Amino acid sequence: MSLSLPIFPDVRRTLLHWKQALLSESDSYLKQTLYKKDEIATGGVWIDMKPIYRKVIEVGALPNATTKDVDHDIPTMDTIVDFWGTATRASAAGGTTRITIGIPHADTGSTNLVEVQILVDKVRLVTAADYSAYDGFVVIEYTK
Repeated sequence: MSLSLPIFPDVRRTLLHWKQALLSESDSYLKQTLYKKDEIATGGVWIDMKPIYRKVIEVGALPNATTKDVDHDIPTMDTIVDFWGTATRASAAGGTTRITIGIPHADTGSTNLVEVQILVDKVRLVTAADYSAYDGFVVIEYTK
């Protein structure tokens, strides 16, 4: 039994279709795991069917028991889907250990807090202790 030649174009079309679908799927995954200081579309969709965007805001040094505002430059933000961040200190008390905390952050004593708020035009960081040795980033996911 031999295969006729007309089958091969259909097989080729099918393989090309699946190749494009897989490449499209990997592109979507890449966008969902890509973090940049510029706004990017994540490939995700929020419950209102609007596309989800992500932007990383470099906030620099955290404040010393006070409040710090950093512009996020997102003029048309509608719904905040999620936000989180990290802050890193090169060494603790003269040691060589690098320490990274998540923000928002609550110390075990519940007095050393790092709060993050997303306002219309800025990221607000509020600390209850001196976190000025920590440099941080805040990631915002949102719709427009």
